[in-house]
Amino acid sequence: HSIRLWQRQSPSNQYAADNLLGHAASVTAIDGSESQHCLVSGDTEGVIRIWHLLTQRCVRVLYHLNDPIESLYLCGADQLLTS
Repeated sequence: HSIRLWQRQSPSNQYAADNLLGHAASVTAIDGSESQHCLVSGDTEGVIRIWHLLTQRCVRVLYHLNDPIESLYLCGADQLLTS
């Protein structure tokens, strides 16, 4: 399963897509931080991945006791992740 990133290419309105690969199950939640260049994603198997958007690599994997991730939220200047 993958996350598709769409970036508008200026000055045209065409978009380019990249894929973040790593989840084995369906991705059900995503949140991101433009200031920290990161994205967090969660799936139906309770796996949370933290991605660095500039390199498009997973930098950390967290496990949520096999409960599906239904929502994710970065808060507190991106120092706290809630699920």
